[in-house]
Order: sequence, then structure tokens, then C-alpha cells
Amino acid sequence: MPLNRRQFVTGAVAATFLTGTNADSAAAAAPRYRKLAPTTGGLYTPNAAPLKPAALLKLPPGAVTARGWLDGQLRLQLDGLCGHYAETSHFLDFATSGWVHPERGGWEEVPYWLRGYVDLAAVTGDATALATARRWIDAILATQQPDGFFGPTALRTALNNGPDFWPYLPLLQALRSWQEYTGDARIVPFLTRFLRYMNAQGRSAFDSSWVSVRWGDGLDSVFWLFNRTGDTFLLDLADKIHTYGANWVRNLPSLHNVNVAQGSASRRSTRCEPGRPISPRPPTPATTRSWPRTASSPAAASPGTKTRGPGSAIRGRASKPAGSSNSWPATSC
Repeated sequence: MPLNRRQFVTGAVAATFLTGTNADSAAAAAPRYRKLAPTTGGLYTPNAAPLKPAALLKLPPGAVTARGWLDGQLRLQLDGLCGHYAETSHFLDFATSGWVHPERGGWEEVPYWLRGYVDLAAVTGDATALATARRWIDAILATQQPDGFFGPTALRTALNNGPDFWPYLPLLQALRSWQEYTGDARIVPFLTRFLRYMNAQGRSAFDSSWVSVRWGDGLDSVFWLFNRTGDTFLLDLADKIHTYGANWVRNLPSLHNVNVAQGSASRRSTRCEPGRPISPRPPTPATTRSWPRTASSPAAASPGTKTRGPGSAIRGRASKPAGSSNSWPATSC
């Protein structure tokens, strides 16, 4: 029987009350489940040794089909700016984008958009959206160089005279979603070549600028590929990313709230690493202190591209391209 919105909200409210005074009786009445050892095959790809087992496994895009109200909301996205952003944004001009023509410029805009757009195409199965996503992905894959680098040539020397890896992190996630949905056999070798190139870089490619605080997105992709190939160089790369990246444990290295969100998400990925604790730690004192001051401002409800300034002032630029997401799920361990 389909679950409508009213039933969903009613169930959620009831569950909330059960977590209060009736928590003990609810726990006693809850069914007991037997834990199963991870296995490969089907819709799931569990963590391979020596990574720690994941507590939750993510279904690939398209494995669940939306119905009713949710399907309607997704169709509204397709029919609105999300589905037509390439028609209005100069960042998504196929003829001038550096992600298609490496001699041109390009940074995070296409990766952000494509990460959300590929998932939207997959969960709706919309033929036009899937064709558009394929067109971009085909073009991006065609830019890869023999050493594994791809995309705008200028990014090869954009950070400390070396590669700026930040814009690649959301793009790797888009390529992962595409592979999971379509089974495209080109993606895993493509990512393997690129991450080998990434692993060949020194500390300065990881310890400054955006990549240094958003490194959790990269770590998640490294583990995703390791679970499919078993290539041990990926564990070395994971160590490098984590070691040289900013410390988010009981520390707040950035007040940019996108960085804070991605830094918090990185904790889920690091719990997958061999020898690291699985159980999550509580919020750090620094983040706990920053939340009330940031949330006290009405501007805190604005899109996640703002920075908390002195006295709860929020400064920053406008929203990301439609169809993008700063909360793309990392591996849950």
C-alpha cells in the first residue's frame, strides 16, 4: 500500500514521541535483527578488507522509483531551473567549457551541477536528462591525458604551481553515480588513472585551499574505487589525503558553512579506514559553539555558501548552480 505524505508525517511524529518517555518500552518492543556478513553482488558493494565494514550501504541511483508526491517534486525540478540550467548559465555552455575543451577555463561550476543532475536523471529515468548527462560525461572522459589528468589544462598548475583537485571531487561523485546507474565500463579505469595521478602529487596539492578542508569528498571516492578494484595504491592515497588535509576532530579550521558540513561528513569516511574507530564522536566544542551564533541569524537559512563572520554576520556569495548539492552522501561507517 503506498505511503502518502500524511501517513509519513504521522509516523515520523509518533516515532519522535517514542524516543522520549516511551523509549524503553519502544526498544523492548522493537524487532531484533540478525547481522549478516558483507557479501558482494546485487545492488550493494560493501567495504573490502582492510576497510572497516560499513554500518549502512547506499543503494545506487535508480534502485528506488519515486511515486506520488515525491515523483511530482522531481518532475518539477526537471521542468524548472534544475532541468534547464544549461540553457541559462554561461558556466554550462558546452561550446566554451574547459571540461569539454581543456584549453578553456573551468572550475567547480560544471562539477557541482553535474553531480546533482546525473542523480536527478537517474532517479527520474528522464530520457532527455539522461541524454544530456551522457553528452557531458562522454566529453569529459575524452579529455583525459596519458598521465591521468583531465579537464581544464589550467587546473594542472592552479594551486601552488600544481593541480587544484577541489573541483574534481564533486565531479568524481557524478561519474560514480553514472557508473552505478548505467554500468558504464569506462568509469572505473578512468578514475583509476586519475587517482594514480593524484597519488603522485606532493603535500602542497592537499594541504591548502578548498581541497584541504573538503578532502572528505575525495576520501569517499577513493574508498568507492578501492571496493571495486582492490588497488592498494588507493589506501596510500587515502592516507595522504587524510594526513595533509585539515583536522576536523575537536577543531574548526574554517567558518565557511559548506566547509563545516563537508568536514563533518568527512568523519564518516575516516571511520572506514583501517585502525580508526567506527563509533562516531560527539560534536566538537568548536562546532557546538559556532552553531547557535550562526543559526541565530535569519541569513543562516540561506543556501550553504555563506561564512559566519563576527557577531553572527553572514557574508558570502549567492547559491550554487541549481541541481547541485553540498550534502552528497559520504560513505557511512
